[in-house]
Amino acid sequence: MAAKKELAIIMIVFTLVFMLTSCGANSAQKGDKLKVYTTIYPMYDFAKKIGGEKVEVKNLIPFGEDTHHYEPSVSDIIDLNKADILIYNGAGYEGFLEKLKQSVENKDLVFFDASYNLDLIFENEEETHDPHTWLSIKNAIKNLENIKDIFSRLDGGNAMYYENNYQKYKAEFEDLYNEYKEKFKGYKNRSIIVSHDAFGYLCKEFGLNQVPIRGINADDEPNPLKMSQIVQFALDNNINTIFYEEALNSKISETIAKEIGGKTDTLYPLETLTGEQVNSGEDYLSVMKKNLDAILRSFN
Repeated sequence: MAAKKELAIIMIVFTLVFMLTSCGANSAQKGDKLKVYTTIYPMYDFAKKIGGEKVEVKNLIPFGEDTHHYEPSVSDIIDLNKADILIYNGAGYEGFLEKLKQSVENKDLVFFDASYNLDLIFENEEETHDPHTWLSIKNAIKNLENIKDIFSRLDGGNAMYYENNYQKYKAEFEDLYNEYKEKFKGYKNRSIIVSHDAFGYLCKEFGLNQVPIRGINADDEPNPLKMSQIVQFALDNNINTIFYEEALNSKISETIAKEIGGKTDTLYPLETLTGEQVNSGEDYLSVMKKNLDAILRSFN
């Protein structure tokens, strides 16, 4: 009888230990791929590059949709309850983040701020950040490193795989940086007129100035005074190209271009790509090269 009682106690203890150890195990520790969610396209692309075949990556915001107006859906919450990690841009970009944290019941879900240790631009005295950090190529490289580090912590068995992917893409991003630096060498302090205040990191990195039609909030439409000031600035500085974004209404950019006898061209903030772009193989590197070509065209 005592032996049976002792055996029962051992079985209970064993069951409790098993429950405690398996409860906090992520997908990789169970022999599956890490289940990764991201908030915006750059983080999706970076996670895919570092994680490769060892991770499953999904973006919360559907490709092509306006990232500024996203609200978590019930299905998003359900998906996150099965995920291992949510990688978000940080620097104040995701206004929905706190709501998301309160809604998700998955206590093992890692919320990872990819802006950790980045060189941020402060927009005003209230220390509000410009959140478009990925448009600095150096910051993008740091994003890659941060993601590599968190994947290695969650999935130590594949740490070398993540390191090798990081080294590969770091070299490609550095090549892109050097191409920008070389081609912008003769254009220091030149200005570009952009549809909203998203390109500060890119301009700061290569000695350019951005003149935004709208502020950090892309929904803030310019008043007539702002429009006339931009027209005058363009005329005074011999600027003949007004940049617009595919996700925003281009009418204002077209109006200014008409006023100065100039033209419009596309500049991509990369917050999102369309599903068609993603499926055709476009990525951060290819779109940033398009941005480089577009800016160079505007200078010539």
